[in-house]
Amino acid sequence: MAQGTHVLMFQRCIEGTGLTLTEAWNKFNDPKVPEKQKVSYLRLTRECNESILNVAVNCPTVMGIVDLRRRIERFGIDTSKALELSGQEQIRNYIRTTNESIYSRHIQ
Repeated sequence: MAQGTHVLMFQRCIEGTGLTLTEAWNKFNDPKVPEKQKVSYLRLTRECNESILNVAVNCPTVMGIVDLRRRIERFGIDTSKALELSGQEQIRNYIRTTNESIYSRHIQ
């Protein structure tokens, strides 16, 4: 998925679910709708509310993970492959390579 589209996707998901929820309530409150169908609309409203809550709870988590990944990449840690080293080992390697490059600049 293209970077930066997550916010738009979450917003569209919530808006679409909100429209579904509104329509389900309208059908539930419509006197022309048979009572047996109203149970289905009531169930749909519950599912819509659960969906909105799920997106609201998970959206910050996903956005936080994306932000954290960008920060990690800025520090030079490769996130494109599976982690073979522990986080501490990667940090040590980063510090070592950074120190080596600083040291090599001072020697020249």
